[in-house]
Amino acid sequence: MEDPNVDVVNVPVADIDRAVAFYTTTLAYRVRGDREPNPELRSVHLEGPRGHPPIVLCAWIEDMVPGSLSDEFIDTDDIGREHDRLVALGADIADGVVDTESGRMCTFSDPDGNRWTLRQPPRASA
Repeated sequence: MEDPNVDVVNVPVADIDRAVAFYTTTLAYRVRGDREPNPELRSVHLEGPRGHPPIVLCAWIEDMVPGSLSDEFIDTDDIGREHDRLVALGADIADGVVDTESGRMCTFSDPDGNRWTLRQPPRASA
């Protein structure tokens, strides 16, 4: 692999419409495609803001139980602002903002319990 890149992240959900509402309203993702070859195989492709990788909401992958996604990272330039915005929108924030060697972070969950970590990477020293 010369230049590996994550093309898409599959997010297992129980209710695709509820998940679309959460990701578009709370995280500002945009619907890129909604496919339903048959009622059991619907998936919705969402495009992330500011270069975040696209995600696919799916309810049909047997090995992916709704809520089983854990600790995928979403980077931000201002974690304080994003934390406050997520709280105002009713997101399930675990422990507030925590300072670590990898940056400032907070963890939140979508309505199915899939866990995401919002991170503001450390600034480069001058």
